[in-house]
Amino acid sequence: MTNTTYGPITAKLIEIRNSTLSQEKKRQLGRQLYRAYMKSPEWQAKRDAFLRSGVPQSKKCYMCGTPFKEGFHVHHLNYTNLGDEPFEDLMVLCPAHHLNVHHHHEQRKHKVGRPGITGANLRTSTRKTRIKMKYSAAKQDLTKRGVFGKKRRMLLKYIRNKIELKAHEEIPGGDKLPGRLRRFKSKQSRKGNKRNMAMPGRGR
Repeated sequence: MTNTTYGPITAKLIEIRNSTLSQEKKRQLGRQLYRAYMKSPEWQAKRDAFLRSGVPQSKKCYMCGTPFKEGFHVHHLNYTNLGDEPFEDLMVLCPAHHLNVHHHHEQRKHKVGRPGITGANLRTSTRKTRIKMKYSAAKQDLTKRGVFGKKRRMLLKYIRNKIELKAHEEIPGGDKLPGRLRRFKSKQSRKGNKRNMAMPGRGR
């Protein structure tokens, strides 16, 4: 049996988690302690230990791959073990992607006693949201420009593929590149090669 000494906030969180209270009551009490825990020396020590650990998700933003630097955040994949988190429950995110993740997953708030989502699902869900937002903006732009009918449908198909391909490149992992996008990428690559060969001084 190991002798682990916990700080006062961590000890309280663990006490709540191991109690016979209802899940709703656990979540309610956990929310009350969450902000205090995130400002506590206990969380700072856990955060510092995680960043020194060398585990893959501690070295760079999990979403975009930017190497860790001052100002990056440590995000909880779930709050089930809040106060006694294993490193598997944590990941580094740059400020922009941390804000993005919390904004688009607000409806699935991670509370004590409620599982969060996996890293792979996090990437997939955030990527889908980004695609949806950019595609919606592209449709609005075409409407403002008065592009309708067959031309609009063709442009939207091309734009959708471009947006999805870029999103997969910016947020890799989570799921495989669909065959439709692999074919689109290959087609665009062939077109680029033809343009280069047709230009003077290129392709020689």
